[in-house]
Amino acid sequence: MPWTTYRTYIEAGKMSETRRLPLEIQAQIVLNVYRKPPVCVFDVITPEWRVCNRILLWTQEVLKLMRVDTYTVPAPGSQGVISTAFSHGETDHLLLPTMTDPRSLGGLGPFLHRELLRSWATDCLVVVNQKKPQLGPLWNPNLAVHKLLRDDDALTLLPYEDDDDLGPGADEAGSRETKPKFQLPCAADTDEPKFGYEIIRNLALGTSSEVLDLQPRDVGTMPRSPLLSPTVQSNLERIEVALAAEQRAVLKVQWSKLKCLETLFLDLRNYSGVGRQRTLERSDIEKLAESLISALQRPLKLLAIGGLNSYAFYPRPRQLRIEDIEGVPDQDHSDSVPASESTSESRVNWWLVFRDAVRPGGKLIFFDRRVDMNEVPIYWIGTWVR
Repeated sequence: MPWTTYRTYIEAGKMSETRRLPLEIQAQIVLNVYRKPPVCVFDVITPEWRVCNRILLWTQEVLKLMRVDTYTVPAPGSQGVISTAFSHGETDHLLLPTMTDPRSLGGLGPFLHRELLRSWATDCLVVVNQKKPQLGPLWNPNLAVHKLLRDDDALTLLPYEDDDDLGPGADEAGSRETKPKFQLPCAADTDEPKFGYEIIRNLALGTSSEVLDLQPRDVGTMPRSPLLSPTVQSNLERIEVALAAEQRAVLKVQWSKLKCLETLFLDLRNYSGVGRQRTLERSDIEKLAESLISALQRPLKLLAIGGLNSYAFYPRPRQLRIEDIEGVPDQDHSDSVPASESTSESRVNWWLVFRDAVRPGGKLIFFDRRVDMNEVPIYWIGTWVR
C-alpha cells in the first residue's frame, strides 16, 4: 500500500486500517507520513536572507554581501581549520529533517505517539521561533502582556529561567500562568516520565525582522480615539517593557537541562541590528557564551550563529586565516599567541568567545549579511554587471 494511502487513513483518523500490522511497522508508517524532507538550516533561521536562493547565487559571489565562515575546532595543542564562502551553493547546505510538531496529535495510541515524539526530538530539527502576538483591545484593564513573543508551543517545550516568574502584578493583570513542561509518554520499561527537552538533539532558536521591528501598538487593537486613555497608555508602556525583555529570551534558556543537545542554531541579528532592532549588547553575547560553556552537559558538535557579525559589524570581504582566530604561532614556544580580543565591538574575536562550547573536531559557523535583501541598492548590481 503506498504512503499516500496511509497518510489518508491517518489524517482521517482511520488507524484501524493499519492495526493488523506489527507495531514497529506501524511506527515506520507514521514516521514516513509526518516527517518532512530535509531543509537547510540557514533558511530556517534567517528566511528573510534567502541564503539558499539559487537565483541569487551569482550576486552573492560577486557582491560579497553574505559570508559563511566555518571553523573546525582543534584538539588541545593542535591548530584548527577555517574556511570562508561568499556564496551558498548546492553542496553547502546544512540539511536536517523536520517534522510537524506532534505533541497535539491524537488517535495514534501510546506506543505510536511516543515513537513519533521521540523521532521528532532526537532525529529532526526542533525549531522554536518568536512570533508576533495579538493581544486584542489595548483598553482592556486586565491585558496579559508578560510573555509576548514565546507562545505556548515554546513555553511548554523549553526550560526558561523565568518559567516561574509571572511578572509584576500577575494576579491583577491576569498574566498567563506558568505552563507545565511537555512530558513524553512513559516507555514500557520505565515508570519515570521524561521531559521532551531532555532528549532534544538539534535545536534552532530563531526570530524574524517582523518581530525585531515590533512597536507596542502593533500587538493589539488601538482605540479609534486619538486621545489615549490612562489604561491604554499604561498597557503600551507595559508592552514596551515586555517586548524588550522577550527579545532577550535566548539568554533565559536553561542549557543545563538540555542533556542531549548536540547541534544548536542561533539567530542573533538583534545584536548587530540598528535602532529598535538592537536589543542585545556585547555583554549579553558574552554571557550567552559563558552559559553555554559552563551549563551544557558536553560541548556541541555544531554551533551555527546567524547575524553576530552582520550590518554595522560586517567585516571586510576577505577570506579569514587561522591566525585571525587563534593568533600567530610563538617562535619560542609550541603554543600560539592568542588573538587579541579588542575593546571595539566590531572587532571582538567571537571565535575565541564561543570556541569552548564546541567539542574538538566540531564546527563553529558564523553566517552574516552586510545588508538585508530588501536593502540591496540596484545600482550595486548594475555597476558589477557593467
